[in-house]
Amino acid sequence: EYKKVIEMFDFMLEISTNVLGLDHMTTLRGHHNLGKAYMAMGRYDEAEKHFKIADSNGLKEIHGPENLFVHLATQALGDVQFQQGGFDDALKFYKEAYHGMERVCGRGATEVANILDKLAETYRRVGETDKATRLTREVTWIRSK
Repeated sequence: EYKKVIEMFDFMLEISTNVLGLDHMTTLRGHHNLGKAYMAMGRYDEAEKHFKIADSNGLKEIHGPENLFVHLATQALGDVQFQQGGFDDALKFYKEAYHGMERVCGRGATEVANILDKLAETYRRVGETDKATRLTREVTWIRSK
């Protein structure tokens, strides 16, 4: 089924690119969605390629640092690194995404809890259990509200 999804996203992305341009939010979201489909298939190189496009093309400059999608795109790059065992790189992307999401959404937002959860798991993987435990408590607090 993912093959059909990828074909559909590719088709939609081609139209969006031709009609709206490379830097339009719809096109960037198309790359993000295609990256998610490739991630689900375990095709991390293709996923990373599309996430990088979604995270670049002047995304921050065009749509501003207050756009949540900017930070979701950065988080997705962390997800690729995490899945491939690149935990140090994943931490870098997750920290950047966290700071942006906290600024945009506020401390108690679901998006912030989700990225903190990813940070906690990544810290566990690199053996920094104290940081992981502290973040897990924070995630629990946010989600209990």
